This record gives sequence, C-alpha cells and structure tokens, in this order.
Amino acid sequence: MDLIKQYIVQCIVSAANNLRLSTEKIEVVALLREEITHAEDLENLIQEMKKVTELSTFAIKLGEVFTYLAMGKIDFLKLSDKFKEHGSYIAREFSNLLDKISPQIYRQISFSMKEHMLTSKLSVTMSETVTEKKGIVLEEIHEIKSSELFIKEKESAQPDSDKLKEEFILELEEKSDDILFEKFEERILTPIKAIDQFLKELSPEKINYDELEKFYKLMEKNAEISSKIGFEIIASMHSIFAKALLLIKSQSLQPVKEVLEGMRACLIVIVAVVRGKEVDITNYLNRAEKFGKQIQDIN
Repeated sequence: MDLIKQYIVQCIVSAANNLRLSTEKIEVVALLREEITHAEDLENLIQEMKKVTELSTFAIKLGEVFTYLAMGKIDFLKLSDKFKEHGSYIAREFSNLLDKISPQIYRQISFSMKEHMLTSKLSVTMSETVTEKKGIVLEEIHEIKSSELFIKEKESAQPDSDKLKEEFILELEEKSDDILFEKFEERILTPIKAIDQFLKELSPEKINYDELEKFYKLMEKNAEISSKIGFEIIASMHSIFAKALLLIKSQSLQPVKEVLEGMRACLIVIVAVVRGKEVDITNYLNRAEKFGKQIQDIN
C-alpha cells in the first residue's frame, strides 16, 4: 500500500475508533477501508464518491486530505499533529456517512462506482481501437455485475435458525484466481476452519494440548496484528479466544458447553466483520463480550 492510501486508511480507522459503532457500521468501515486499499486510482475513486449523494460530503473531505498529501509540501516533523488534525477533520462527516448507509447500500454504491469507472476506461480503450483491451474491460464489468447478483441473492436468503446462520458465517469461500484478498484477511481467515473443528472436538475429557498451544500462539499474534492495523473488535475477539485457550491449558477453565459457545461466538464475530457477511451478529458479539468479562479475572 502506498503512503497516501496508508495515511488515508489510518485517518479513517482513527476516526472510527473514536465513534461508538454498531456491527453494521463496523462492516461499512471495513468495506470502505478495503475499497481505498485496493483502488487502482485513488484520486479517480474519490472523484466518483463525490458524485454519490450519500458519500459526497465525506468524499470532499477525503479529497482535501488527498490533495494535501499529493500536492502539498509535507513537513514530516509535524506530520503526527497533521494526522490528528485530519482525523478530526473527517470524523464528523464520517459519522454522518455511517448513519446514512448500511453495508448493503454501500456495496450497491461501490458496484455502481466501479462499473462507471470501468465504462470510462472502456471508452478510452475504444478510442484507441484496441479490441483485446475492450474485451478485458467488458469482462471486468461482467464480473462486477455477476458479483452484484450474487450478493443480492445472498441478501434475499433468510437463515431460518442460528445453526444455519453460524454455518453461513463460518463458511470460508473458495479462493478464485480473479479475486484478490488482502494479506491481513488471508491471515485471519485461513485458520478459522481448523480452529472451529478443534472446538467441536474439544471437551474436558479430550484436550489436544499440542493443537491448543499452536492455536493460542496464532490467536495471540493475530490479536496483535489486528490491533496495530486498527481493528479493535477483531483484536478483542482474538484476545478473548487466546486467553480462554491459555486458561484451559492451565486447567483454570474447563471446556464445557458454555465456554465453547463463548469461544465460538468470538470466531463468528471475527469472520463476520472481516468478510462482511450479511447477517446480524449482535447476539454473538454480546455473547463473546460477556464471555470475555467472565474470564477476565481468572488466573
């Protein structure tokens, strides 16, 4: 990630950390962060955002920060103070933005912006009479439309039980060659299936201490990485899970049903927030946080 993207992403994360966010708003933050991180042309993306009613005021603020970084003479000795200023500068409009849109609405806006940018790209390509490039751009637009249809189908599907909801959240999609995953997301999501299976087999009578130690170290490290990036809820869920493993290892906590449910709630929240699953996870978040408080003072 280049310096300008990293700076703007950190400004957004800093602003978000100073707001009281619901799980839906956290998803929007994650989606916006991913959009900026993967933008091929950040300046063009910000211009497209300015054209969208729900994003326009916030995009104007982002544009001013972008201009400062791209055009201005940066005084690196005062950069920390400037960063705080920019974070405060965008926080109010960011809060208004999060009050206006849901993850579903943001996804629809995002697809529309990408389609418009790709259509513009197609116009340039056509003027150059490069047929091969035209086909590539059309294929990209088709992929976006297909993805949009897929998401709408997901939104229309109503899970009829907590079990189906959990399976949907914890299901890890197959990786496709035409989908780029951020390294952070890969690191967080890749071990989830194995950890969930470990929980299913864990009981007071059956504890695999080698696997327990391995997953404890992994969750501790991922908590640290998540915290550094600014995903405090993801970091918190990892820390709660890691501490539970440590307490089970020391036999200060028994892996009974209630404990395992609390630990699994942590996994569900992690995957839902990182992957942006269209499922209400409020109950799982509350259960995980309650479990964290319960084990907080256990040594």
